[in-house]
Amino acid sequence: MPVAGGTERVLFLGGQQARAIVLLLPGGDGIIGLDSGGGVHQLGGNFLVRTLGQWVAQGFAVVLPDAPNGTSLTGQRHLPAYADAISRAIDFGRSHAALPVWLIGTSAGTTAAVNGAAHLGSKVSGAVLTSSVTRRTGASGETIFDAEPGAVAVPVLVVGNDGLKPSYWEMTAGVANAADINFASSAAEQYGRYGVRINTVNPGPVNTDRWDTLEKAFARDKGVTQERAHALAQQSIPFGRICEPEEVAALVTFLASPLASFINGAHIPVDGAQRKAIMDS
Repeated sequence: MPVAGGTERVLFLGGQQARAIVLLLPGGDGIIGLDSGGGVHQLGGNFLVRTLGQWVAQGFAVVLPDAPNGTSLTGQRHLPAYADAISRAIDFGRSHAALPVWLIGTSAGTTAAVNGAAHLGSKVSGAVLTSSVTRRTGASGETIFDAEPGAVAVPVLVVGNDGLKPSYWEMTAGVANAADINFASSAAEQYGRYGVRINTVNPGPVNTDRWDTLEKAFARDKGVTQERAHALAQQSIPFGRICEPEEVAALVTFLASPLASFINGAHIPVDGAQRKAIMDS
């Protein structure tokens, strides 16, 4: 497809039954070597690239753009020309499925994700950054801050509730979650002056594959069956049930909306007032 100064190849996977489109922005030099049949010949080890099938299996359509003209994106991801390339990739994806688009970037790709989220307005419903580049290192010399993150309306971080409600059987996770919450508080104070709101959502047990894995680990560590571990989890929550993913998503949607315009630096548990000590009985 045409872009400023040439062309870019874009891979689309999925269909109209998908829940949303995820536009994947890997790191490195950004060259994935897409061929005319959709084969990937470079960056296959990048986790965004190697998990293409898993995104589709989880109900998402996938857009994976190659570097325009097959040339390195090093130092280019924060520029207006690359925001335009992302915009065209979004248009290509939405020509196949008229769905909300989320940008997901990792490493150097996080600068591209911020660039798109900051400058493409309503075309982008949200962005996810993993291993964000915040210091000038390596050949590129660019960071997410070069892409004007102040123009991104509302970052919302999802951080487990162990940082708010510690338990001795999850001390490592609790320390990491507490660090995330501390980071979010500091960033909210630092960037609020630019109109950037940063909040955290802190779920307890949520009915996902991840919770099933944690439940099995808890059962193993406590020497009980998984059925018993599940019952203890339900008993620890006054509602008597586990949270559903949609209930977490509803809060994230609210925090990212204009209705939450004065909420900044908040850490909101979504755990039904869980009392973790009951799980130790």
